[in-house]
Amino acid sequence: MNIADVHKSIAETIKNTFNIPCYSRDTKEGAKKPCFFIEINTDSIERDTKYYDDYSLQIELTYVDTKRNDELFYQIITIMKELYKHYIKVNDRNFHVNSFDYNYVGDNDEQLAFQIDTRFKDINITQDNNELMETLDLEIKERS
Repeated sequence: MNIADVHKSIAETIKNTFNIPCYSRDTKEGAKKPCFFIEINTDSIERDTKYYDDYSLQIELTYVDTKRNDELFYQIITIMKELYKHYIKVNDRNFHVNSFDYNYVGDNDEQLAFQIDTRFKDINITQDNNELMETLDLEIKERS
């Protein structure tokens, strides 16, 4: 599991739900409106134990259209609440949503931005490249 999996899962859910394109935040040109932009910021990645990492993510989903349409925005808000108010489904896992918020952004409030905070643990098993010890020779000396 990694952040790219989270991004892919959100993009697929939005595309399937709204039937509009989803772009990474770094897309500058060629975006067809209406669309969503996705930005995922890693608030922190902490080593919880030797084998687990604890991720804290801030996800921003921005709906962009050519003009503001309050009735459409209310419908999108309702659908997004249903999709993400409790959890985010990524592959076979559900990540608890700690907070879900939205506001109007853009020069004329023609965009709708959703902020979602989540935390999850993931297994981090690294392979040791060290050879296994097969025999151990001990020599015990008496103290004089």
